[in-house]
Amino acid sequence: MRAFKSENVVIKESDESKIKELLARGFKEIGEDGKLIEDEKQTVVSPDEFDTLKQEKGQLEKENAELKKKLAEANKKLKEATQQSG
Repeated sequence: MRAFKSENVVIKESDESKIKELLARGFKEIGEDGKLIEDEKQTVVSPDEFDTLKQEKGQLEKENAELKKKLAEANKKLKEATQQSG
């Protein structure tokens, strides 16, 4: 029987089809000592794909910063309006 962990959930399983499902859901296999068994699968990304993903990440970080700024401004206006009416 093999053990798998995700967050604080540990599941013991022996059925290979269920094991594949757990791994697909992001569970990691742990040994009897409770330590993570390193996953042999590695994701390989081409340099072009890496550059594209890096650009997308930068754009998303910029968009996120703008949205946080808008949210802070909206919260400030709401707080001011609440204080004026109250």
